[in-house]
Amino acid sequence: MKQHYNTSILLFISSCIILIACKKNSTNATKPELTLSKSIVKIGEPLIASTNGMTAGSSVQFSAIGSAGSWPSPSGDSATYIFKSAGVYQISATFLSAPNGPAYDSSYSSVTVIDSLYNDSSYAHCDVIVSLPIASGDQITLTPIAFSDSAGLVFMANTRNMYNSFPALAIGGNFSGVAGVYECDFNAVIEYPCNGPSNPAPATTDVFFNSLKNGTYPLVFKLNGTTYQGSMVISDAGCTFDWNYNSGVTISPLQIQKF
Repeated sequence: MKQHYNTSILLFISSCIILIACKKNSTNATKPELTLSKSIVKIGEPLIASTNGMTAGSSVQFSAIGSAGSWPSPSGDSATYIFKSAGVYQISATFLSAPNGPAYDSSYSSVTVIDSLYNDSSYAHCDVIVSLPIASGDQITLTPIAFSDSAGLVFMANTRNMYNSFPALAIGGNFSGVAGVYECDFNAVIEYPCNGPSNPAPATTDVFFNSLKNGTYPLVFKLNGTTYQGSMVISDAGCTFDWNYNSGVTISPLQIQKF
């Protein structure tokens, strides 16, 4: 009788273990993965965050701790980030059981942004270059990222819309302040198909203004036939912008310290 009782207990425990194991396997999906296109990028260099292993019908929300602009892909399974200052940033992906539904998992990954400006000319060796008009209704965001006697005033510029194949902004203008006016014209988007497939990303470039002396100067940007004009005040402490646009061509922040 005692042996039969012990055997019953063992069978009951084994059944519970089997039920627990079956329940775990049936409800726990493989943890989705978050993959970054690079672990180290420069200021202004597009970073692609992508996911795989998501359950059917689920969605993902991307976020970044720190100073970064982000653009989700139309398919919703990736996002493009552009960082405006050096540092170590955490990219996170929160997985939802349905669009706007409860979260069922999350993944994190870190990227290091080095104190160096992204140089679009690194793709100049490409022998297939496509020049496209900037899309109608597109907007340009300007972020002042450096101001010094040696470097001058540097803006990071990026489009709101996304383009293909390592897109860069083609620009022209009056960068040395001839006649006391500083101007940058956004002329086109340049794509480099021969560099291989790439996720859509904002078109970017760095805008350098030099020969800056203390004083107040007109500041002009042109985009798709529209002229945006304000002014900037240069001093030993830094540069302050008088800019009254919240669409088209925007500047943020409106001041930068000199270093």
